[in-house]
Amino acid sequence: MKNRKVWILIVFIILIAAVSFILNNPFSGIFNSYNVNRIYDNESKISEDSDSYNYMTRRGESRDNQTKLEFVLTGMETLWDITVNEEASIEIEYNSVIEKGKLKVVLISPSNNITNIFEQSQSGVKEIKLEPGTSRIKIVGLDAVGNIQLKFKKDELIELKAR
Repeated sequence: MKNRKVWILIVFIILIAAVSFILNNPFSGIFNSYNVNRIYDNESKISEDSDSYNYMTRRGESRDNQTKLEFVLTGMETLWDITVNEEASIEIEYNSVIEKGKLKVVLISPSNNITNIFEQSQSGVKEIKLEPGTSRIKIVGLDAVGNIQLKFKKDELIELKAR
């Protein structure tokens, strides 16, 4: 009887450890949605070079210095690379309608500083100073349902490349 209780306790501990490992394993595609749910407020994750996202729906594209997307998104995706050889500024016109969840669009500098361009439903124009190197524009969502439009106004010193 006492031996049986010990075995039940050991099996229970192993089960808890296995579940904990699976949920915290960043390489586990099966539980990827658990990991992407932890990105929205985590600047160190957002500033990483890699992307991690789950789209239920994604319609639209990035080209000709503009982005038009309709989506259901959790996670983050890099939309643009912006490269400059010297300090410059870029103007970003934006319009977003978010029906549900949370969404933001950010610029990540070559030194991994994050600048929020906008959050949630907004429209406007923002001028952002760029440091030399390659900056990235990322969309970051948490159960976000909606659409965004971005238009970039730049000079010839700025290389803008859609991903």
